[in-house]
Formats: sequence, C-alpha cells, structure tokens
Amino acid sequence: MIPSLLYDPEFISALPQLDKYHNPFIVSLCKTDIPWLVDLRNHLDRWYSETKTEDKPIIYASLRSSNDMHFQSVLYELVFRQYGLQRKWQVVRNPIIGGKTPDYNMTIPNGPSFFLEVTVKEPDQERKYSRNRYETLLRRLDTIRTPYQFSVHMQAPISTCLNYDVVKEYVARGFTELIYHDNEDYEIDLAPVGITGDIQIRGKKEEASDDNVIAWGETVDLSDTPKDVANAIRRKVKKYGIIKATGNPYVVAVCAIDEDAIDMALYGKTVISFNVNNPNSEAKVRRDFSGLVTPKPRLFSPLNRRLSAVISCNWKDMPNGSCGFRLKVAPLPAKRDQFQAVTRAG
Repeated sequence: MIPSLLYDPEFISALPQLDKYHNPFIVSLCKTDIPWLVDLRNHLDRWYSETKTEDKPIIYASLRSSNDMHFQSVLYELVFRQYGLQRKWQVVRNPIIGGKTPDYNMTIPNGPSFFLEVTVKEPDQERKYSRNRYETLLRRLDTIRTPYQFSVHMQAPISTCLNYDVVKEYVARGFTELIYHDNEDYEIDLAPVGITGDIQIRGKKEEASDDNVIAWGETVDLSDTPKDVANAIRRKVKKYGIIKATGNPYVVAVCAIDEDAIDMALYGKTVISFNVNNPNSEAKVRRDFSGLVTPKPRLFSPLNRRLSAVISCNWKDMPNGSCGFRLKVAPLPAKRDQFQAVTRAG
C-alpha cells in the first residue's frame, strides 16, 4: 500500500535531532521552523498527493531519504513538473527515446514539444573532504573551555589532514593570552597550524564554558568550478544525443549550482584585453573560448548545438523559498526556431 502522507508525525519524530554543525537536508526540512523550509515542506506534501500512483514509490523514497543527492534530484524534478503543469503543458515523465529515458517531454499547447533533463551535480571528492575537515575542526574547537564566543573563517579549503589536537591547543593558548576589551575586534591567525583562515572573537561571557562556536557553515567558496559544470552538462548532451533525431529542442536544467559557474561554463570566462603598445587604446571586455556553446578560434560555429538551452535553478537563492529559474539560451541551437517558441511560452 502506498502511503498517503509524505511527512507524517511518526516519520518526523523518528528523525535524528538537529545537529549544530551538519544535518541531512531532510532533517533540516522536517525539524526546523525556518519559513522557507516550512513552505517547501508544504509544497512537497501537496505535490506528492498530486503525483500519479505509479510514480509515487520512487518519489516517496527519495523525498524521505537522508542522502541529499537523492533528495535534491527528485525535488528539482518535481519543481519542473509543477512548472509545466501550472502552465497547462502536457508533461510526460521518463519518455522512452531510442532506449534512453530523459526526465521529461513537455508539450506546449498549440506549440512545440521539448525534452528536459534535470541534473544536480554532486560535489567532487576533494570538496567533500574539505567540508568534513571543516566540520571536524569546529567540533574540536567547540570543546575548548573559554569565556570567549567565536567563529571560524576560512580563506581557502582545508586541503590536507589536520592535527586537531595541535590546532585546539594553539587556539586555547591564544584565548589565554588575549587581553580583551569590549567593542574591539580580535582575531587569531590560524596560519601557524596550517590553516588559511582565522578565529574571530564575537564576545565574552562572564564564566568559561565549552560550546562557544556561534557561527558555523563554510565561510570559504567551495562552489563548483566552470569546468566541473561544463563537464556535467556535456555528459548530459552526449548521453541523450538521440534526441537530435526527434527534431525537438533539448534543455538541461542545472540545479543547486553556483549561477556564475553555469554562466562561465556555457559562455566562457570574462577577460579584458588591451594593446600594450598603444597606451591610448581602449580596453575590450569579452569572453574567452572556454564556453560550451561559444565558437572556438577559426571554427566560426558554436559547439554542442544539440543543446538548446540551460536553465539554472536553486530553491535557496530566492526570497521566501520561491524557486527561481534563469534561462540561458545557446547562441545557435540546432533547433533554434522551435526553441524560440518554448522561451516565449515559458
């Protein structure tokens, strides 16, 4: 029997308690009262209830999963399904095309059909290691007994293993040696213990205790590089190359990834050029030739023309938990005429 409720009280009560440093998304979703998360949970409950019976088991399992990749993949698939349904489009999930099953075929009333593949890129292994090291560092520093409340700020990922005992002893000694005055800023440089970052003192309590880290979460940019994003999109283009034979546009939705990285992955990085032999010449701003869909030198034609467009989407980027789409059209997609109709309808 397929359950009728996605997040019933019994399921929520069985989830782990909120952790100060890191939680699977499902725990944050169900155990907090942050407005945009409450809004998202209500949306998911409603969307699940509106799902076809044959699709409910996989959606039910994924949207209750503690694996963030499984959760987010289905979350964003549902977001795009609802977007199409609200506009009265015909939405077919997992159409079979030459033995391949992209996420959706969407048909606009009195307009064209197009194929949509939704992807959520998993962070690479080195980024995972850095996140784990940062979390471990916070946990260890939070055991220092001190009256000072503090936060840890990184200027670069933690790329090597740390001796956390040495780091803890070094920071504790810094607290002991600190001559503190209210309304002044204090920092402890972490470079001597192999960390590119610092401790920032946020305040002082009357008595010493542990549990003094008052800001957490990564403070260094660990977002995907344009090369990472380009490779993820390129794999989707190659995987569903059969779509070209259908004569329909092909759109890839790239979700939960840095907006600037997607832009550079498609169109190249911004560069400034100028004539060093002419000081009066104007500097020119352009894109380099690293983009997926920009022409390469001497080729005079865009690459990856099977790709009609990319949609970026991130729920948390938008106020009040709304999910914003940003459409990035390929300069000369193979199915340009058909896709123009898609963009007008969307």
